[in-house]
Amino acid sequence: MRFYAPRKVRRAPTRRAHRSSPRPVLESLEDRLVPSLAEGTILVATLPDRGFSTIDQSGFPVGLIGVDPVTGAQTQVSTGGLFSLPAYTVEAPNQQLFVVDLEAFGTGGIIGVDPNTGAQRLVAKGGFINGPNVLLYVDGYLYVADEGDASGIVHNIVRVDPNTGAQKLITDGSGRGFSVPVGVARGPGNSMYLADEPGRIQGTDPGKLWLVNLDTGLQTLVSSNNSSQGFLFSHPQDVIPDGAGNLFVLNGGNDGFGGNVIRVNAQTGVQSLVSFLSGPDRGGLDSMEFGSDGIIYVGAISYSSVPGRIYAVDPATGAQSIVAEDGQLSQVEGIRFFHVSVGSKAAIARNSAAVVTGQPSSPVDLDFGDVGLRSMQGPFVRPVFEKTDVSGTVHEISNSTPLNSAGKAGGRKTRKVDRLSERTSQEHLPRIGIGGSTVRLDETVDLPVGP
Repeated sequence: MRFYAPRKVRRAPTRRAHRSSPRPVLESLEDRLVPSLAEGTILVATLPDRGFSTIDQSGFPVGLIGVDPVTGAQTQVSTGGLFSLPAYTVEAPNQQLFVVDLEAFGTGGIIGVDPNTGAQRLVAKGGFINGPNVLLYVDGYLYVADEGDASGIVHNIVRVDPNTGAQKLITDGSGRGFSVPVGVARGPGNSMYLADEPGRIQGTDPGKLWLVNLDTGLQTLVSSNNSSQGFLFSHPQDVIPDGAGNLFVLNGGNDGFGGNVIRVNAQTGVQSLVSFLSGPDRGGLDSMEFGSDGIIYVGAISYSSVPGRIYAVDPATGAQSIVAEDGQLSQVEGIRFFHVSVGSKAAIARNSAAVVTGQPSSPVDLDFGDVGLRSMQGPFVRPVFEKTDVSGTVHEISNSTPLNSAGKAGGRKTRKVDRLSERTSQEHLPRIGIGGSTVRLDETVDLPVGP
């Protein structure tokens, strides 16, 4: 549901003025140290109100805002410059960001952003790019889904080289297939899942979920409203993996109200309700992300006297809470987490420190950048990893308590651990605490292990 454009008209409820806490003061790029973004920061594409809100939003930025999912604190990442109507963000393995902008340069474009400096660069415009709304990074390429003016006439997927800007049309959506792409997620092999909102928010089609082959452009319907799969689609806004091989879909609801989060079985397309967001102050749902803490984060735009918000939704209970609101959040578009160690499998164990279990003895090397996901634990889907050392001992790494010990090895970027004990401090970046210091999980650690 792209509420940002004049072509998307909606009705907002009349309600009393919202009383919120004072807007946090955003620090400037010049004030921040490198690295400027912590692991697990929520990247929010936002822009001032376009006629939906009664809140004074003069001076609100256009661009990327970083939100701390724990405190709700907001920081400008990159604003102004090339941005006009930023929508979704994706991160490359080298931590560089790519943002689709629906209106930049007239028909939209892809803008590269350095998260440490906020510097922007044009990656691609023109050609097949026409109203780029969502994108995915797969094997060195950007796959961009166009919606044009969201009328359904333009519905392309374009492959873009992030270095050269070279474009290749994957599918033009001709024939049967998706109509208005509003969300994408990585699929099996070289494919993507695509959430489709035909007819936009005012349309009568409740929406669908497709699987698109990125080699051939072939589109396969995964789930829609029917007697065998369910009737829970209600104007999809986004789609994300659920961490267990299936998918979460965010629905905006009829005319932007009565939205929900549902789970869709990727094999059968069967739908099940996760959480229903009801009430006049729970409208405007627009984007979604799944955290390593097992919590679903939902972005919502500002309308009437309701400020822009980010909600936390517990997928086990459906319980909802507000993570951040107001400040510089208005037309909250795509939200995505920033990963300092995006290339590491341990990156999803963010927002807290780690624990390794084992008995100290002789030193061996463990490369925590190559740990394997073993299981998901607890009601919040806590990730647990494992690593086998050269002696065959298996070590668990989870997002709970870090190591705390002393010792230092010379020659390379390592630490030597002598014992296991208490928690040191919480870090956004997954780290192991050692004698008051920390090392990242994707560094090599000398760990004594034995009987």
